[in-house]
Amino acid sequence: HTLIVLCRMKIRECRKGQIYDLGFVDPYTVNGYTVDNSPKDTENNLVHVLRKNSYKREILFPYNFA
Repeated sequence: HTLIVLCRMKIRECRKGQIYDLGFVDPYTVNGYTVDNSPKDTENNLVHVLRKNSYKREILFPYNFA
């Protein structure tokens, strides 16, 4: 639930600053477990997300995700 609250706070902050072109890294595909157990998949997922969102003003990475 903490992640949801943090995301909503960031979305609110961005709306106040009129920043609407955001990209997100999915915390279910890039997290501590996948980094440790599937580093190549994690790398491929990050490259895919960064390319897909390269035109976005901000790309948000998850943190404090368990």
